[in-house]
Amino acid sequence: MARATTSMAKFNAMAHKVSLMQKKTAKIREVADEKVQYAVRIAEVGAAAGAAGVYQGMRLKKGKAEGKAVGPWEIFDIPAELLLGASLHAAGLFGVGGNMSSHLHAFGDGLLSVGLYHIGVGLGEGGLSGLKKGFGVGGVAGALPYSDDLGGQRLTDEELEALAR
Repeated sequence: MARATTSMAKFNAMAHKVSLMQKKTAKIREVADEKVQYAVRIAEVGAAAGAAGVYQGMRLKKGKAEGKAVGPWEIFDIPAELLLGASLHAAGLFGVGGNMSSHLHAFGDGLLSVGLYHIGVGLGEGGLSGLKKGFGVGGVAGALPYSDDLGGQRLTDEELEALAR
């Protein structure tokens, strides 16, 4: 009988140790899943921004080959990346993608970053005065700066007025 009690005590101690190991393993798995989610989000944000940059580079290359000045891709004088990023966020907020909507938000963050970068470049070049003429921040309402290596130049208000005469 004493032997059975000792065996039962050892069994209970082992069962307790197994239970503790299962809890530790579950916690490690939870932390690992969280870290993988962060890594995937970083990759998605970077992929969206990188893809937008590749597209812009292809547009600049084509413009250079054709001898044209090419500015940022715009829709209604707003950087297209900004609109696309906001659209992806809206889709995620309205449940498109279900439990995978976090991926829409990650890609949206990448595109928003690129769109806000274009606005920031325009603000750096033209200052806040450009905002008074339209959403865009260039010298002409809605225009953002063109690439210098393409020879893109904007006309001043006086030059535009002279051309209109």
